Amino acid sequence: AEEMKDLERVIRFEEKAVEAMGAAKGDLELPEDIAKLARGEKTGKVVRSDHARLYVNVGGVELAVSAAKLPPRKLVDAAAAGKPDMYAATSYYFLRGAPDGVKALLPTLSEEERARLERKQQALKAGEAEMAAETAYKEIVTAIRAKQWKQVREKVIVFDAVHGQTAIGQQKTSA
Repeated sequence: AEEMKDLERVIRFEEKAVEAMGAAKGDLELPEDIAKLARGEKTGKVVRSDHARLYVNVGGVELAVSAAKLPPRKLVDAAAAGKPDMYAATSYYFLRGAPDGVKALLPTLSEEERARLERKQQALKAGEAEMAAETAYKEIVTAIRAKQWKQVREKVIVFDAVHGQTAIGQQKTSA
């Protein structure tokens, strides 16, 4: 429930940022895939917005640009014109995979909010470590099936050193 509330805050934050960009009606540097549609044009003029999309005029043609295609910093900066929800801004950076943005905004948060985001970061890192361990284990199994014993020995040593403390590592080490 707490995570759903956070997600709703982030969605509202993104919508407000897009709305602010739409109201400013400034120039927008186009994402690469949109620029291709616009025959290589690099910028367009924002004409309006709705929810999580900006509509940009490029050479007389109106193109939709989703917020997900914009750099996270651009949206956070747009939201900063008003009084942004700093926890939502930090969460937005987190969800968009922008660790530098998270790091910059963490000091602006309350202890409780910082702790919540740090728990999310730890859970993400732990999940990534488990996925890496699973991949490494599959590489060992592939080397065993190919009877590449020198590689098996090397991979087992690395697996134990790097992934031995993960849940997958502890589970698969005996195998």
